[in-house]
Amino acid sequence: MKKEIFRGLTSIFAFFLVLSIFGTNIALANAGTINAFLSITTSKIVTPDNGTDTEYFKSGYGELSDENLEKLLLDSYGQCVAEQAEGSVLLKNENEALPLRETERSVTLFGRASADPVYKPTSGAAPASGEFLVTYYDAMKNEGFEINEELFKAYGSSETKRIKRSAGGVYDTADMADIGEESRAFYTDRLQATWEQKYNDAAVVMLSREGGEDADLLMKDDEGISQLALHQDEKDLLQMIKDSGKFKKTIVLLNSPWAMETGWLDEYDIDACLWIGNTGLRGFEGVAKLLTGEYNPSGKLVDTYASNSLSAPACTYATDNTQMYANAGEIQEYCSDDDKYVSYYAIYAEGIYVGYKYYETRYEDCILGRYQADSSVGSSTGGEWNYADEICYPFGFGLSYTTFEQTLDRVEQGSDLITVTVSVTNTGDTAGKSVVELYAQKPYGEYEIKN
Repeated sequence: MKKEIFRGLTSIFAFFLVLSIFGTNIALANAGTINAFLSITTSKIVTPDNGTDTEYFKSGYGELSDENLEKLLLDSYGQCVAEQAEGSVLLKNENEALPLRETERSVTLFGRASADPVYKPTSGAAPASGEFLVTYYDAMKNEGFEINEELFKAYGSSETKRIKRSAGGVYDTADMADIGEESRAFYTDRLQATWEQKYNDAAVVMLSREGGEDADLLMKDDEGISQLALHQDEKDLLQMIKDSGKFKKTIVLLNSPWAMETGWLDEYDIDACLWIGNTGLRGFEGVAKLLTGEYNPSGKLVDTYASNSLSAPACTYATDNTQMYANAGEIQEYCSDDDKYVSYYAIYAEGIYVGYKYYETRYEDCILGRYQADSSVGSSTGGEWNYADEICYPFGFGLSYTTFEQTLDRVEQGSDLITVTVSVTNTGDTAGKSVVELYAQKPYGEYEIKN
């Protein structure tokens, strides 16, 4: 009996261990799962005797019917397109390379991901397929682009595949993944001839990364580099485009929700770069409309794009560096779950200094000359730590096809409310939207003291 109780407690411990690895938000979001595991009920719906309607948020589309559902779907599709178009982030746009002019519609879509983009994240998402999917190819054709069909078909029939790290392989360093890009040998003389005379108004290069919960991107793959870095096949592709001298413009689309390393954009004469993330079923309609200028990007980065994706302290104990319990064998003996899910734990040694908080705080400390922030520890160059060397694009960065002027009119501080008034003026000749970003800072270290 004692052993059975211990076994049950160990299983509960292992269950919450998994939750601790993946974050407290998962625990909150899965209250129902936890309750079922513990066979308890923590809430109930109480309806007053008078039959008061407890449906507080009613649908604006009325009762469920085929007609109302169709209206809802059509509106949701339009919303998805707008979110993609306005939420994409313009990272680079030399000499107003984007949007493409009406006379620049004959293009070559480069990168094997052009024929196999990442539509949805790996975690908990159904495959992107079916009648509601608008592919990258179809979206471009619908916007009037003339596409290099021979190269596109060659990508589609290639046996090269993007391989994400298999589920359950988070802690297995031998479980490698592949970005799925074609080698230089793929581009035969016959294929290169397809853009000699036409389809060279622009080279539109798609670079993709695929990963997710239980399928982490590798910090060191079979090329010995971070999966977020530019790989050799991608370098060869960009160099080939540059050396050809045939394309008026080179546009890069980053089809990745992960912050890729982008320090190479200038090296390969990239004219413009758009971060588009994962597009979902209809998002590529928005991407195509961005390229034509029907939409104007107004997205801002919600991550810091570091020149070295492994320079953040959060990498110290992440993924393959996750720690194993000293008594992992004992845990495994009494737990029916897969060993890899109960044997490891994460250490959040970086505290609150995750992502931009780390880079911006260290930059401030460098400027103020304190805490040895300018030492070589954590430097990507091996020399003194320098913000300009570490960051490609900071948190909150994002360009537009137009220009804006923002004026901080006034700040009103009450006992528990701060009101900020900002005036935004479009100073260019193109319609667009601008994001007002407000940054506040408490005295250094106060957060830790109070919590």
